[in-house]
Amino acid sequence: MLWRIAVILVAGGFIAYRAALWLQIRKARRAGDTEREQYLRRHGFGLYRWIVLCLLVFIALLTAVVWLSSR
Repeated sequence: MLWRIAVILVAGGFIAYRAALWLQIRKARRAGDTEREQYLRRHGFGLYRWIVLCLLVFIALLTAVVWLSSR
């Protein structure tokens, strides 16, 4: 039950972050600030790399815990 709540909170936080980032990119585009727009786009893509890395570490730890508890 706790995992379901955690997953929903993380997903909701990620969606809120992406929406806020999209609004900032749109605002920078309207203002003609291409440097800020490109920075925001790079920053958003960098977040995906961190999320994938964290998920891989989490999966490795979870696999290790399950494997060690079965022994």
